[in-house]
Amino acid sequence: MSGIGNAIISILHDKPYTLPRLSVADMMYRTFKASDFSSAVQQYHVLKTDRDTTYDFSESELNELGYEFLGRKMYPEAIVLLKMNAEEFTSSSNVYDGLGEAYMDNGNNDLAIKNYRKSLQLDPGNFNAVMRLKKLGASQ
Repeated sequence: MSGIGNAIISILHDKPYTLPRLSVADMMYRTFKASDFSSAVQQYHVLKTDRDTTYDFSESELNELGYEFLGRKMYPEAIVLLKMNAEEFTSSSNVYDGLGEAYMDNGNNDLAIKNYRKSLQLDPGNFNAVMRLKKLGASQ
């Protein structure tokens, strides 16, 4: 059950509850649409610096938003978001895998290789990184 579902059940049973955090990715995307990309990034940094507990700052948030921009072929924006994610979650293989994909799709194979290797270093079982490195003609 979702966080909001659990909160509703707790409310109905007069038990303590915690509301789920809002998606920082959704907030950033709305800001991007209403204003521009740099305003969305700036808003993220302000909320993060202020330690705003209203928003979810988990790894998946920037990752999903980065992939949204990647899917729209907005490579520079996707790279900024996925790079921010890698700076926040330095021990996650997944963030470097995503950043490698963004660099590869943008045509920067050297940085793609570097990030796929970092991903593989953190998770030697990352099959995607192995396959992408082969596709890029690079060794592990």
